[in-house]
Amino acid sequence: MDVFNQSSSDMVDIHMSILFQALQCEKNYLRIQDDTLMGDTSLVDVATKKNLQELLKFFFFFFVPDIIQSCGFCGSVRFVRWIVRSKKLGSNDVVVSPPPSYGKMVTVLSIDGGGIRGIIPSASLAFLESKFQRPLNLIEAVKGPKYDGEYLHSLVRRLLGETRLDKTLANIVIPTFDIKLLQPTIFTTYNAKAYAMKNPLLSDVCISTSAAPTYLPAHLFEVKDTKLGTSKVYNLIDGGVSANNPTLMAISHVTKEIFKKNPDFLPIKPTGYGKFLVISLGTGSAKEEGKYNANEAAKWGILGWLYNNDSNPIINVFNQSSSDMVDIHMSILFQALRCEKNHLRIQDDTLTGDMSSVDAATKKNLQDLLKVGQNLLKKPVSLVNLDTGVYEAVEGEGTNEEALTRFAKLLSNERKLRQSNAPVTA
Repeated sequence: MDVFNQSSSDMVDIHMSILFQALQCEKNYLRIQDDTLMGDTSLVDVATKKNLQELLKFFFFFFVPDIIQSCGFCGSVRFVRWIVRSKKLGSNDVVVSPPPSYGKMVTVLSIDGGGIRGIIPSASLAFLESKFQRPLNLIEAVKGPKYDGEYLHSLVRRLLGETRLDKTLANIVIPTFDIKLLQPTIFTTYNAKAYAMKNPLLSDVCISTSAAPTYLPAHLFEVKDTKLGTSKVYNLIDGGVSANNPTLMAISHVTKEIFKKNPDFLPIKPTGYGKFLVISLGTGSAKEEGKYNANEAAKWGILGWLYNNDSNPIINVFNQSSSDMVDIHMSILFQALRCEKNHLRIQDDTLTGDMSSVDAATKKNLQDLLKVGQNLLKKPVSLVNLDTGVYEAVEGEGTNEEALTRFAKLLSNERKLRQSNAPVTA
């Protein structure tokens, strides 16, 4: 609970700080927070008179309001995961696209967290790649892998070797969460190139952002700066606890780079969201299954929230809420700017049984998930209904397959424009 609550709060704080700075009205935003709580004052349910008085001291130290309003008793990224293939690293046939400054658009690919359900968005990726004559053989990939920490660690290290984050072919943004500091830790290619201690092995980053609580072990590693003789230790878990749908995080990162006057993004303005081209791929959910209800949940204790009917309710609730809140924000943002055709969200809410699990890695389930992803291409483009939370078809927008075809053309044109404007190198 502490991890999810803190990560959700911190991610919003990061987004708001960047937004108000980008709009050059940071004086209109005031965030008041204290990170020094200890013992009983850090708990949510210690209602002794002594503790309430201690908390009140913290409150009045910062702010005396006109009105005190209480909501309840205590009045949320996986990530843009574009991992380089090891056999491609350093090869002469790899061409890195020039930055957005040579084109017209900032292109973003965002993929939700979901464990083994990552098979679902891979179908959309395979279709998109086929439009660029770069097919991905998914059937060969669906073999029924072991889903445990030891196997994952060995596989990732074998594939990525000693490659560090600054060597990725695309600029990536990867969320994790530091369990010791209780705050999100976001790894990016730009930061990796600028700071040695933010440039870990890519394998360590991938292992960390996949370390889902109760499913895979937390990951500890150290990064050293040999020039300065300093080091930093990371204690990380799954980035999904802070950004299970990392779309907003990716856009905030780009906005931050624009605000810092990164030449890769000039002359795009910090609030120029109409220049963004965003594909956001979900990993499916079990909303329509109606797996939980309040009457049952009211009887759960700690164990009931951790494990119930072969599922993990507390993890499911936090991950789904984090993903949906970002989806709602993105839908409103792009509609408000009248550029909703620049944002494509592909998601399925009809998963049931093993398909809704994050670790059911049987060959049958993987094949079923692949079918869900392939069938999703034939479904109509949909947006989340802000009142019901259910995805509804957008009239006149065609299928997801047709939308991806349109995006593929836009991406191809953008790449050609950048290549034509970029200086010729020897």
